[in-house]
Amino acid sequence: MVKTGYLVIDAMTKRPITASKFDSIRDACLLMKNHVVGTIVIKEKDELVGILSENDVCRKAVVEMIDLDAPIADIMTPADKIIYATPEMDLFNAIELIREANLKHLPVLDEETNELLGYLTWKDILKIQPTLFELLVDRLEIREEKEKPIF
Repeated sequence: MVKTGYLVIDAMTKRPITASKFDSIRDACLLMKNHVVGTIVIKEKDELVGILSENDVCRKAVVEMIDLDAPIADIMTPADKIIYATPEMDLFNAIELIREANLKHLPVLDEETNELLGYLTWKDILKIQPTLFELLVDRLEIREEKEKPIF
């Protein structure tokens, strides 16, 4: 197995944008806008209870016409359905998780305490190890791929 020599803890964002599951969907969207992020980590104390992404808002709240003043809990992905990394995991293994699950963001948890330690994104990985781009690019779905000069 290929190892990068970098651990998830070396690359992760240590202070992700967070909210409470009781906050409104509207407030979560404002947080995303103001912090220019596509995902918010939902936690209570230091424990991960869910994740809210732009996709959740679009595909659940907007399409199903859920009131934007409803709590985040109504549309978030709950913690028991979240794939996560551990801080001591090699970046290569984290990339494999991201690719296999078709994710853009990966929470980083302490498995013993379930404490949220941070968040790993493609940008985090590429800033530390740009040579890993090849591993990530396989995940991309390109529309009209046959019509583009892709090498």
